[in-house]
Amino acid sequence: MESSVRHAADADAVIHMRLFRAQRNFYISGFALLLFLVIKRIMGLISRGAQLEAASEAAMRQAESASKAAKTLMNAGGEGEVAELNRKIEELGKELKKTQVDRDTLRKQAESLQEEYNRVSDLLVQYESGDHNKKDD
Repeated sequence: MESSVRHAADADAVIHMRLFRAQRNFYISGFALLLFLVIKRIMGLISRGAQLEAASEAAMRQAESASKAAKTLMNAGGEGEVAELNRKIEELGKELKKTQVDRDTLRKQAESLQEEYNRVSDLLVQYESGDHNKKDD
């Protein structure tokens, strides 16, 4: 009986050993799967971070180049534009002075025409009233 007890004990030990190895392999596989998922998620986050960093650098470069272009346009175009506007101001000032002189000249002509009209009108009234025989001294 001793040998059958011993044989049963050995069989029981073999079964427990196989069960232990199966559990160990199961836990190792589960932990490996968990590590795989964690590493995959970390790699995804690192990749996304790199993409965002590259996009932000590109946006910064684009903003800097746009700023430089705007400054060059403002500086280059600004001086020429200011000179052009100053030239136009001078031209408009000259035209204004010329127009004022023309206005004053027309006003003087209108006044002299009014005086001449009044003189001729007075002469006509004198002629019609019969004073046309008198000579003006």
